[in-house]
Amino acid sequence: MLVDVIGLSRTDILLRKDDTLSESSVLRLSKYLDQLKSNKPLQYVLGYTWFSGLKFLVDENVLIPRPETEELIEWISSHPDSYRYSHLISPVSVVDIGAGSGCIAISLKNKFPESAVHAIDISKKAIDVARKNAELNFAEITFHEGDILSSDFQKSIFEKFDIIVSNPPYIRLAEMNNMSERVTMNEPHVALFVEDADPLIFYRSIADFAKTHLNRDGKLYFEINANLGKEVKDLLEESGFKNVELKKDMSGNDRLLMATGLPVQLIN
Repeated sequence: MLVDVIGLSRTDILLRKDDTLSESSVLRLSKYLDQLKSNKPLQYVLGYTWFSGLKFLVDENVLIPRPETEELIEWISSHPDSYRYSHLISPVSVVDIGAGSGCIAISLKNKFPESAVHAIDISKKAIDVARKNAELNFAEITFHEGDILSSDFQKSIFEKFDIIVSNPPYIRLAEMNNMSERVTMNEPHVALFVEDADPLIFYRSIADFAKTHLNRDGKLYFEINANLGKEVKDLLEESGFKNVELKKDMSGNDRLLMATGLPVQLIN
């Protein structure tokens, strides 16, 4: 908060710890502290956060980007020579499903500046935030408002992609009681939770989308519920995807998943 209010780095703040704050800075900090005491996340208090080296505006209409999702970005960018055809050094086309703040789509555009990047979200308010973030980070993104669970919406997307990536809702409602109230009271439930009876609903729908929208040897990437890694892996293998790989996050939990697209004769 001090970095935001007085515009100095953390190091400078330590070096100048005996400086007296202006009255306006004290007032602003006081307002911030009141919001924090009401259980509002710091990122929403400030109105922004940092992700993958970029600044992103955030509010209650979008999830706060997590470090695990940064790991997903790094994993995707570590495979630059494996997309579509071996002579390509980067993917030609990318789509992020459930874009939220746009942190995944914009970060991938930053990693692969020559790629055409698309972003899909059901929430118009989330897309509005993501558009602002695209402008803030000078990223050209094509946005689509729609429900990936709808077959009609899926058919309305005519592009095919080298990368399909998603961090969809995956927390079961039964798990809500184990979560911080700071999350459950502030962040959008539509982006977090799924019904206990069908926790894989988004993975199943996105896998169906990938069958018709993923280029030959394209890559499908997911962030997943750590308790459902085997189930998501089995789902993709049963759907015909190849080389399905689970990856643990920095905490040792099954959190990321990658699969290779279906043979060309099955997707055309």
